[in-house]
Amino acid sequence: MTANDKVMRAQEMSRRNGRTGLTIWDLFNRPLNSLGDYMPMMRQPQSLDMKTDIREEADRYVLSIDVPGANKEDLQLDFADGVLSVQLNRKSETTEQNEQQGYVLRERSSGSTVRRFSFADVDDGGIDASLEQGVLQIFLKKKAQAQKKSIEIK
Repeated sequence: MTANDKVMRAQEMSRRNGRTGLTIWDLFNRPLNSLGDYMPMMRQPQSLDMKTDIREEADRYVLSIDVPGANKEDLQLDFADGVLSVQLNRKSETTEQNEQQGYVLRERSSGSTVRRFSFADVDDGGIDASLEQGVLQIFLKKKAQAQKKSIEIK
């Protein structure tokens, strides 16, 4: 369905309701809206945002990161100098042949994104991660706290 077909369909639906449905703003926006059909970079950008929840427990932090459709191979985790880096690399399944197979809409995005989280009290040897049903869980063990010690004055 082309941009013109969409406009015609909207006009037809408006006529059924007894109104024209078009305003001066519709006429102004029509050329701007149709640019996305010809120039993909003008479309609404698709996000690779990794929505994250961080929970603090007595002995660890638990991060739950949404990565729907990602495989273990798409993710890279690094921890250095108190900073956890989570990188997601999505590969595009698009080939020239697929682009010519009559797609009307392509919203699945590809690319790379990185999220970084800073932790001052994490033991870098106590980090575990698991991926299940599109949710990456990272468990960061806290460093043992030095016990508060009273000092006697002599």
